[in-house]
Amino acid sequence: MPKNLPLSEQGSAAVDFAYLNAQPVRQPVELPEEQLEPQQQRSSRIRPRAAIAPVSVLGFAVATLMLILVVFGYVRLYEATTENANLASELSSLRNENAILAKQYEGQVDLGYIEQMAMTELGMQKVLPEQMVYVNLSHTSDRGVVITAEKQKSFLGKAVESILASLRELKEYLS
Repeated sequence: MPKNLPLSEQGSAAVDFAYLNAQPVRQPVELPEEQLEPQQQRSSRIRPRAAIAPVSVLGFAVATLMLILVVFGYVRLYEATTENANLASELSSLRNENAILAKQYEGQVDLGYIEQMAMTELGMQKVLPEQMVYVNLSHTSDRGVVITAEKQKSFLGKAVESILASLRELKEYLS
């Protein structure tokens, strides 16, 4: 056999059937890269800024103010409670002292001595029944009573007045 012939023509008995049945190999197709416009390229480089809504800032400020007012309300309530307890104990001690002084006063008063002093030193006499005069005041229809009602404030007026009072007390408390 001549050596210049290709292998398929040299008469070889070996045949590669897998090669004959093989499908042609597909080459992957390269897709063109996406071309971004210059504006899109610039926007992708810009960092997005977080926007803060003014309404949310206002809501946060109002919530913070309300929290401060609640805290100072509790402080005022605590102060009023302690003052109330102190005044209650002081009232109790004053009532006890008043009872003691009333008993001492009653023990020192001698009605017989007072009557004798009034007759001898002041020249007083006992009232005779004909000297007594009774006045009947049950016919007092000419007496008038004037009642003035205060003007009722609206809810908004009361709220504003309450906030202003709280702020004044906060200023006094801090100073």
